[in-house]
Amino acid sequence: MRIAVNTRFLLPDQLEGIGRYEHQLLRRLVRLRPKDQFLFCFDRPFDQRYIYDKNVEGCVVHPPARHPFLWYLWYEWSLPRRLRRWRADLLISMDGYTSLSSKVPDLLVIHDLANFHAPDQVPWLVRRYLQYYVPRYAHKASRLATVSEYSKRDMQEQLQLADKKISLIPNGVPANWQALDPDEKIQARKQWADGHFYFCALGAIHPRKNVDGIIRGFDAFKKNTGLPHLLLIIGRQAWQLDAVQKALSDSPFRDSIRLVGYQPDEAVHQILGAADALLFLSLFEGFGVPMIEAMQLGIPIVYSDRSVIPEVAGGAGEM
Repeated sequence: MRIAVNTRFLLPDQLEGIGRYEHQLLRRLVRLRPKDQFLFCFDRPFDQRYIYDKNVEGCVVHPPARHPFLWYLWYEWSLPRRLRRWRADLLISMDGYTSLSSKVPDLLVIHDLANFHAPDQVPWLVRRYLQYYVPRYAHKASRLATVSEYSKRDMQEQLQLADKKISLIPNGVPANWQALDPDEKIQARKQWADGHFYFCALGAIHPRKNVDGIIRGFDAFKKNTGLPHLLLIIGRQAWQLDAVQKALSDSPFRDSIRLVGYQPDEAVHQILGAADALLFLSLFEGFGVPMIEAMQLGIPIVYSDRSVIPEVAGGAGEM
């Protein structure tokens, strides 16, 4: 079988959410199916580390698709042309987008419908694009997959989809992530927190992650306990940052809050593995991978009661 894969989110040293999902899944898939040929379709020059085996070929499909107008060109013109030329038997797309104009059967992964629940948290043109195309993508796709029971029910209700069309494929954690031993935790605290105990928040910073709420909660903790803990926030600064910047400027404990930015998996393993708790107070998620990563490392979780989060926690945290 000739399997084409949309790999726009396999970005060198910038893997987040969907990109990490693709990386972990695809490197296993190509080795489980050595007789199949894979074409990985990137929208910009790619890193050879993502060509996982000899049955994988990489190609760049232009233009770089990071804007609604360019999304349309990429999915409806450039990608279908590449699929025809390569004679693809199947397209796998894990970012919630597919091609309406391609006749190639497709497996589409939709992680969540966050933009339907919080439309004001994305720019107007992006919102219009998603509202128009996502229902059409979902109904056109030959098969759908999602990552949680919550997202499956949400897709059925919001998009009017039949249960039998949607497969449930939950997220996982890197197999080599093990709990840190006491000496490793001491070393991590020295490296990242000057030896202090700390709490950790993990994820790109934008309104849905409720980072400003985490900061205000941390302020209350410090005021009520007087403990010398720090708060380490891991993740790139994404969009609509005003509320977070205000919470930081208003915090009487600003010196105890550290934005450590985007970090690769190895550093995340170390930082999260030495935390006293993961603070996961997101307002909406399709799954919530940091929660199962914390569980894998034996780290307590303080979590919100929104969307899928109680499903993923399964009682393994404090709400």
